[in-house]
Formats: sequence, structure tokens, C-alpha cells
Amino acid sequence: MKIQSLKLVYFSPTGTTKAIIQGIARGINQSAVELIDITKPNARKQQLQTSENELLVVAVPVYMGRVPALLMEWLLRIKAHNTPTVCIVVYGNRVYDDALLELKDTLITCGCLPITCAAYIGEHSFSSSETPTCPVGAIASENSNLIDNEKCITCCACIKNCPQNARTMKTGLVKDAAIRLNTLYQERKEPVFFL
Repeated sequence: MKIQSLKLVYFSPTGTTKAIIQGIARGINQSAVELIDITKPNARKQQLQTSENELLVVAVPVYMGRVPALLMEWLLRIKAHNTPTVCIVVYGNRVYDDALLELKDTLITCGCLPITCAAYIGEHSFSSSETPTCPVGAIASENSNLIDNEKCITCCACIKNCPQNARTMKTGLVKDAAIRLNTLYQERKEPVFFL
């Protein structure tokens, strides 16, 4: 098997998963690299096809111990043909639960051959830094005060990206969870790899 190209697929509302997959790409050092950002809804309209001569790296953040539900439909439409695959999950220092196994099993269903899997620790979405705007289109483009709560995945990209710092986490379950996570999981975990 000779790898002719590298396909990097990532969902990264807050930019952390993108940074990790780019670091992995630098380590692989393949000349033919295609970055496939499936963060925005329109990007998930296109089906991915791969072959056995490509190395596919798929990286997703962990939401409550799982692969984000809104990605499952897109992931299940991947058309792979014995494609060697690296499965990556990125989590906010709590636990990644079954997310890595779920991603691996989903990609096997599509014809991928996982050769390695890893769980990386990244900045939790409840922390602060600049990021892209809403990855699921939950914020109306013509009026940013209008939010479709059915679409919102609580990734906090809108809070991190607001140039006026006007968006905040409202008091309630999500804010309570953010406080709890920042208190209980301060001790840094190390990445985990499975070959």
C-alpha cells in the first residue's frame, strides 16, 4: 500500500480540533494534503469519497462523551474503499467516554480501515478565545439576536467570537456545567493513542 495523498476531515466550531489536525498533518509530512472543514452546514452537503491509496484523518470534538450528533448523517455517507484511516477525538480534559469507539465504528461502516486512534485534550468550548461564528447556522445572519435553539449545539463559538463581548453564557444548566467542568477537571490529562 502506497499512500498518495492525505485527506484531513475536521469539525471545529472553536478552532481547537482544527489546530490538532493541522499538527498531525505536519507530523505526517505528506506533500499532497487536502483539508476538508465540515464545520459549516454547507460543507456537510458534499459527500466524501476516498480510496485505498489515500490516508484519511478524521477529527471531531467530543460533546458529552459522544461524536456530535449532527455529524453522524454526514459521516455515514462517506464512501471509502479500504481507506487507511486515523480516528481522532478532541475533548476538554473531562473524559472522551465512547466518542472514539463511536467514531471508529462509524468509519468502519463506511469502508474505512482504522489503523490508529487517538484522544487529544484541547481547550474546552466553555473556556475563552477567538473562534469562527456559528457552525450550525443557529444564528440568523440578518439579525444576530435571533437564535434557533433547535439548531444550537452549545459549542460557545458565538460567545468566543463576539467582537463586542456582548454574548455571554446565561445563568442556568449550561453555565453551571461550565463552572463544574472548570472546577473538577483542572488537572491536565495526556493524549491517548491506540495502534
